[in-house]
Amino acid sequence: MQFYKHTLFTALLLFIFMPQSRSWTQADTALNSQNYEQQRKRVNELLENRKKRFGDFEISTKQKTGIFGVFKTKKDMQKSIDILREIILADNRILNETRKLLDIKDYESDHNASLASSYDTQITAHMRTIAKLREENDRLLADTTSEQKQLTNKQALLYGLIAVVVLQFLIIIRIYKRSEKKM
Repeated sequence: MQFYKHTLFTALLLFIFMPQSRSWTQADTALNSQNYEQQRKRVNELLENRKKRFGDFEISTKQKTGIFGVFKTKKDMQKSIDILREIILADNRILNETRKLLDIKDYESDHNASLASSYDTQITAHMRTIAKLREENDRLLADTTSEQKQLTNKQALLYGLIAVVVLQFLIIIRIYKRSEKKM
């Protein structure tokens, strides 16, 4: 009986504390989703800036400020090189931010996999607890049924003994009345 109480108490504790951990994971997921969206916006802004800079590069390659607008000057070429350098730096920033974005997604995937594993473990533990409780309940029902049968047998025996005692008392009273009549 004590095992049954401890098992029931443990099961109740598990069910009480489980929703709190679930709300924590929902908040954690919301935070990760928010971080992912912010990072995605950052990458999109960098891509837009790169696109504009590439348009500036195209314009600068066509620009010729040399003699009569026919030749490119060293300054024109340096301007194109500087814009190209900025594009390369922007590409590097885009790659770094994209890597961060992928890290967030990887973290979410790993986190979701660990949550799935954790929930699977919890479900398995709950199923074991339920199975133990069912076995304990079946055992207690069998014990109760056995005890009820024993009690019924004892009651039948008691009623039989009472009947025998009453019958003997009636016989004794009859014998006593007969002996009084004879006297």
